[in-house]
Amino acid sequence: MLRYFYAFLLAFCFFTSNVQAASIEEINRFEKLITEGDVVKCTTDFSVTENNEKYQLSILGIMKVIYSVENEKRYHTTQYYRLNGSTISFVRHEMDIIVTHEKSKIKEEIVPDSVKVFYPLAPEQEAILAEAARKTAPVFIDHEDITFTTFPDYQVKVKYPSISDVVTQYCRVQMKK
Repeated sequence: MLRYFYAFLLAFCFFTSNVQAASIEEINRFEKLITEGDVVKCTTDFSVTENNEKYQLSILGIMKVIYSVENEKRYHTTQYYRLNGSTISFVRHEMDIIVTHEKSKIKEEIVPDSVKVFYPLAPEQEAILAEAARKTAPVFIDHEDITFTTFPDYQVKVKYPSISDVVTQYCRVQMKK
């Protein structure tokens, strides 16, 4: 089950639905609105099956903007993974993620030396999980997979190689004001 954690280290920044995809204008407006000190909270729930066992994985991600310039933001993120139906109660990852815009895509990339993992039930696994997070390839998200629900809140579809289904994340923005 730990390989599912690896696939979701970057996953909690965007959402999806049957609503029309976000326009480049909306995405640019969002990027200008979100600045240092703002927080984005994202959640996702999905099922995975391994060895004929079905598990429900829930993820809560809290990202705080720590650096913001045109077309690039750096977030400090804390992610909580809870796997229902197994002996794993939760795993917490902390790391920095750099988000940049490349034409019609968003690129999310982990800052390798910022990764910390806390796994109270199996502390011997922390170093293995942290190393896997450091080696995680960047994630690319198409603008068409982002939908603003009630601006600036949004949802995003994310496809990971180790999961057969597309995962939907729901994100809520908390402005520092």
